[in-house]
Amino acid sequence: MEGVVLFVKVGVVVAAGILLSACQTVPEKMPVQEIVKVESPIIYKKQDVPVKKQGFEAFLEEAENQATPEGRAVLKTGRSMVLQEKSVIRGSCWDYANAIYNRAGFHNPKTDRQVVFTGSNHGPFARPEWIKPGDFLSHVNHSHHESVHSAIFVGWHDFAQQQAIMLSYAGERKAQPARYKVYDLSNVYQIVRPKDTQS
Repeated sequence: MEGVVLFVKVGVVVAAGILLSACQTVPEKMPVQEIVKVESPIIYKKQDVPVKKQGFEAFLEEAENQATPEGRAVLKTGRSMVLQEKSVIRGSCWDYANAIYNRAGFHNPKTDRQVVFTGSNHGPFARPEWIKPGDFLSHVNHSHHESVHSAIFVGWHDFAQQQAIMLSYAGERKAQPARYKVYDLSNVYQIVRPKDTQS
């Protein structure tokens, strides 16, 4: 797992006039299904951010343990693509997250996935306790010009501040794999989840 870096959001000075979105989301609109709440969210307080290899691996394992079997398949597939295979999928952030779902076996948006919440990037927004490990989220990216972004939710970095560790690809067809990064999830407008294969 060499080369794993946990990025933390910092202020960035951007030249005036450059307002490019990091990526574009193109989720298919589907009927809203039931909203399932997280019983015990994974929380890593700011002073406990896993910066060492062992701590970060423990965080990923805890996220997988708390996930549903379907969410666990998504997280394990994403971890393999990013840390072992170092898969590069040139496209948008949505394309990479979608590829993780496809490789985990949830190919068909209508039969293998469910939308448990949907709004728009202007609202309404999801409550943080509705989000589960392995969810495919679309949210307002407050660290990049208030653009829209899609990524896979791993676990909470700071639940009270709605800061989460996400498996995220930068988009813009960059020739690099996704990475684990902290995002502000105060404005999540769509939650897609793999369907329960036992039901």
